[in-house]
Amino acid sequence: MEPIADPVDCALPAEFGIYTVAQVRSELADALDAHGLLANDALVIDARNVDQVDAAALQLLVVLAAELRRRGMRLQLREPSAALERAIRRLGAAPALGLPAAALND
Repeated sequence: MEPIADPVDCALPAEFGIYTVAQVRSELADALDAHGLLANDALVIDARNVDQVDAAALQLLVVLAAELRRRGMRLQLREPSAALERAIRRLGAAPALGLPAAALND
């Protein structure tokens, strides 16, 4: 994952799973710190390049979404890949991520 130009705060890697989740967590924490504590604002994550995703990765996103809500912010997944959308739908994680199920492609 690498920081990219505004309005996106960071981008998820193609392989987003158990082997990369610690690094992604660290980079998301840095992005959140850099973003600041702007209430009613979103942390925007570019999710278009995710080819592989597992439950550990989704758990990280769910925890991040909960932390953002605690801070009065929200998570915004920009252009989630088909692989990420499938994983979110299969594991029923849309509500925990603050996403309406209808927002995900079939």
